[in-house]
Amino acid sequence: MVGTADIPGLSAEIPSRCVHLRNLPRRPSSYDAFVRTLLSCVDPQNKFAKDRDLPLPQIDLKQLPKDNRRLVIDKFGSSGTHLDLEAAKRSFLNDSIFTNAEATKSLLSDFLTALQSEYEQSLHKLTIGQFRKAYKKFQQGLPDSERKKLNSLEGIRSKTRSLERDICTGSKAYLSPLDPSLGIIGLSRTTHWKYQSEGFLTFVDAGSARHFVETFKGKLVVQGRNVGVSFATKDSMLGAYLKEGKRGLDRIMREKHKSLPDNKLRDEAAKKQKRHLRRLRTKLVNKGLSEQEISSIIKAKTEQPGLSSQSSTKRPRSPSPEPAAKKKKVVAEVAGNPPNKVLLIQNLPTGVTREEVADTFRSEGLVEVRLVGVRNLAFVEYETVSNATDVKNRLGNPYEWNGSAVSVGFAK
Repeated sequence: MVGTADIPGLSAEIPSRCVHLRNLPRRPSSYDAFVRTLLSCVDPQNKFAKDRDLPLPQIDLKQLPKDNRRLVIDKFGSSGTHLDLEAAKRSFLNDSIFTNAEATKSLLSDFLTALQSEYEQSLHKLTIGQFRKAYKKFQQGLPDSERKKLNSLEGIRSKTRSLERDICTGSKAYLSPLDPSLGIIGLSRTTHWKYQSEGFLTFVDAGSARHFVETFKGKLVVQGRNVGVSFATKDSMLGAYLKEGKRGLDRIMREKHKSLPDNKLRDEAAKKQKRHLRRLRTKLVNKGLSEQEISSIIKAKTEQPGLSSQSSTKRPRSPSPEPAAKKKKVVAEVAGNPPNKVLLIQNLPTGVTREEVADTFRSEGLVEVRLVGVRNLAFVEYETVSNATDVKNRLGNPYEWNGSAVSVGFAK
């Protein structure tokens, strides 16, 4: 197990622990399937890539302790394993700060012996609160002269805090990496529509991040796309936490919320203006104006302050006497589509769930199921064209399901 406080060679700059990925494929759209796909490209022996039923480690940033020093990165799946108390005591008492303080060392040795019983009663799950309460009680029982001598000992406070972090496993949180061999502990995928092909990898230490960049820069290919690999210039959410604890997360959120309103307003205004100009150009073309006249009118409109998306020539809509009858949904023709690894499933029974579709079309190489419930259709993606073809041939077309003739064919 490696604690963040014990990570060797960690640079003070967080970007050294975070790697930026560019030109990522947008599919699979589900986070779970996407992570497994990426892991299979960087480490074919990764257990999460080989066994798709094995749950991925879940990281809830809100549930992590405020102090990042209480976080343990559990490389070997040994969460909850405690350090031997006797070994921790020996390491503490053999420190050089006690070279000329044998009397104080003897007192602390008695305190640690008394702490042994409480440690065993808590089933080796001693908390930092219990440790500090016992240490305060121990100090209060000392004569004033001994207490002053103890508190004046240089480095005693930091050494005591280090000891409590080593033995107080009840106050620690454990984090399992996505790939122990490469040191990957987190993958975050950008959700903003402009940057959907980008993401961050967060590593256990700077050395792991550097090794990944050196190994995969210019060589990483995911689903046929050459993915750009470089050190990140900004913190990922997990990276900010590992550097500064909850204060790092708060800093990121403050910066995000501070910039979000202005950016969002600018994006919405730009979209509205483009939409208005497209409609205006169509109207002018239909009136038979030349391209030069159209360009001059659009330029004048663009230079107007506060351009409205409402057209001044728009007429009020006349009420319809009766609602139009809904058109019957038609099954799209897929017989002429060439074989590929995505099946288009149409005319599904009303109310069918994604899990039911996944169970029906489950086969070797299944990647994900995207259900469009309102249209009674689904897209089922497999790893290879052969996997998809086998399922199509096995079920037949149409496939009878709860009274519905389900159409099974290749997507475009």
